Amino acid sequence: MKKVYYAFLALMLPMIATAQPVMDSAEYYHVGQHFYYMFCTNVVAGPSGAMQTWDFTTLADSALVAVNVDTASAPANISMDVGGTIYYLDVNDTQTGITGIDMQVATLEYNPNALLVKHPVTYLDTASNAFTSLATAPPAIPGTGTSHMEADGYGTLITPQATFDNTLRVKSVHSEHDSSDFAEEFVDFISYLWYDSAHTFPIMRIDSIVGTGSLPIVQVSAAYFTTDTPTAGVKNVASAAASAAAHLDDNGLTLKTSLQQGHQYKIGLLNMNGQVVYINTFTASGGLEHFNINRQLPTGTYLLSLSEPNGSSKALTIKVFKQ
Repeated sequence: MKKVYYAFLALMLPMIATAQPVMDSAEYYHVGQHFYYMFCTNVVAGPSGAMQTWDFTTLADSALVAVNVDTASAPANISMDVGGTIYYLDVNDTQTGITGIDMQVATLEYNPNALLVKHPVTYLDTASNAFTSLATAPPAIPGTGTSHMEADGYGTLITPQATFDNTLRVKSVHSEHDSSDFAEEFVDFISYLWYDSAHTFPIMRIDSIVGTGSLPIVQVSAAYFTTDTPTAGVKNVASAAASAAAHLDDNGLTLKTSLQQGHQYKIGLLNMNGQVVYINTFTASGGLEHFNINRQLPTGTYLLSLSEPNGSSKALTIKVFKQ
């Protein structure tokens, strides 16, 4: 009888070891969280399905971006500053949704919130919702859309920094149709998000934006959670980045910061594919800085990187939207 029992146990062990993970706290943020993402070269998300191994060890680092979680006013209860772009979230026991986004040059509002992920979530779970949207940059642009999430895979995730077992991948598709008297846009935001039980935030993400209509756009970005932090050499950059404001248009780049006057810094501008489109070294004036890009850049989101020119430390980065 014992032989039968042990044979049954031996058969069950592989099944137990590879049981699909259940995430109770994905995107369940709390005030005071602070962490970093390393943005890197874009990459394909890889296959869906059970017991996958997603290996991203060959990704090349581009820029270190700080994330800070704070309070927010209703209808949101959490704000999340990702390199200067602020996401307003409604986090509750059944789901996390986006109520708005502040991109410095424009804001987006969603009613009801645009679904991000349900709680709890496990392999093959799906959820959807519909919403109306309003872009408040003048002129105001109303829209409608849908959000759909599907937990499409689980397995082992390998980033350039660590290996994470029992991870769950969620595919999030956020589709919007925005229209006004002068423009009509169809935009799909497609994200692949990897979660594990030890972190509330995605430990790896691949995001793409595909827009058709008056302003066609295609952008892809990838980022992974990192325990790296800026070194003491960029202390001034780190403190300035929290209050930095940037404006990018066909006339060039304008940057308002509190960088140390007379100190040299290196500025870089990367598109969301990780390509450097502008780089320069400048002496800070202590206030408004203007840079002539000398080229026409497509409309879209860019990463503005600030660092010290000796290259002894990683850059801190904020997002800027090219109008």
